Amino acid sequence: MARPGTFYRGRERSGRIAALLLTVLAALILLAIWGFYYLQRYLVYDKDGVRLVFSSGQTDTLSADVTEHGGTVAVDVEIIVDAADYSALAVYADESIGSVQAAYVPADALTATLLESYVTGTAPDALLLELKPESGLLAYTSGVALTESYDVNGAVNLSGYLGSLREKGVYLIAEISCLADSAMATRNAPAALTDSASGAVLTQDGGSFLDPYSETARDYLSALLTELAALGFDEILLSGLYLPEHDALQFSVDMTAVPDHASAVSSLALYLREEADSLGVRLSAVAECSALLQGGSAAIGQDISVFFKLFDRVAFAADSTDCAAALTALQDVLGDTGAARILPIADGYVPAHDSYAVRQTVG
Repeated sequence: MARPGTFYRGRERSGRIAALLLTVLAALILLAIWGFYYLQRYLVYDKDGVRLVFSSGQTDTLSADVTEHGGTVAVDVEIIVDAADYSALAVYADESIGSVQAAYVPADALTATLLESYVTGTAPDALLLELKPESGLLAYTSGVALTESYDVNGAVNLSGYLGSLREKGVYLIAEISCLADSAMATRNAPAALTDSASGAVLTQDGGSFLDPYSETARDYLSALLTELAALGFDEILLSGLYLPEHDALQFSVDMTAVPDHASAVSSLALYLREEADSLGVRLSAVAECSALLQGGSAAIGQDISVFFKLFDRVAFAADSTDCAAALTALQDVLGDTGAARILPIADGYVPAHDSYAVRQTVG
C-alpha cells in the first residue's frame, strides 16, 4: 500500500507548476495588452491602410514571418523614422459640407448674460464661440483636469445654455487655439515648445507655444475635443495651429532628424482629425492669411493643401485687403462646389460669400 504522504507530495509539486504556468501566462497577457495600447499612439490610419509611426522620419520596411493557422505568412511592417510625406495624404474632409452663416463671439465677449439673451430672445442660425484663445485662458468652465491644475479655467458654464440653443436649431461651433497657448506653455513647461540653444520655453511676440509632439499637449487637446463634442457642439474650429518663425525648435521626443515646421503641424493636424472622427464631430481650422496667399507657409508650418484634405472648412480673418485676395484665390481653386468650405471671419461687415462668420460687438 502506498504511503498517504506520497500522493499529497505529488499533488503539491503539480500545483506549484500549474501556479507558475498561470503566472507566466498572466504576465504575457498583461505585456500583450500593454504593447497593444502603447503602440496605438504610433498608428497612422488613412484610407491607404495602417502604418506604425514612431517618429517623423524616413520610411523603412521590415519583413517578418508570422505563423497563422499552421502556416507562415510574410508580413511587411512600415516604420517611419524620418520626415513624413504628407503630399499623398488621403482626404478626410467632408467636401460636401453645407454653408454656415455664424455670429462670432470672441472669448472676451462671451458671458452668461449674452448666451441667456440668445436662449430667451432671437438667436442667430449659427454661433461660433471662441472658447480657448491664444492666451490659453479658457472662456468657459471646463471639466478637463489640467484646466484646474494650471488655473486656466473660465467662468461661463456652457451646459446650461447649449441644450436650449440646439432646441432652437442653432448650429454650434467651438473655437480652440491649439499650439498657440501662452498660459499652458508657461505653467506646464514639459509640454511647451523650447529653444534648442537655450532650452528655455520659446516666446515670440509675447506668446508661447505647446510642443506638437508632446504627449501631454496632445492628451490635453484631445480631452478638450472630447468634452466639447459631449457638450453638443456640431463643429470644432482649430485656431493657433501654427509654429513660430524660429529655426531652433526643440521638440520633446527624440527623432532621427528634426522635422520641419510643416511636418510638425501636419502631424498634430492628422492626430486631431482622427480624434474628431472617433467622436463624430466636424473639424475645421484657421489658416493665416500669409499661408493662404502662398498656398502654404513653410515659416509657420501651415500647408494649405494638407489643411483642405484634413479639415471640413478652412477659416481666416477677412479684415484686410490681403485676406480678400486670399478668398478670391481660394474660390478660383475650389470652384463653386467648394465655396462652403471657405469660412471668412469678418469684423463689421458681412462677406459676400456662401459661408461666413461676423464678429459680434457686445457693449
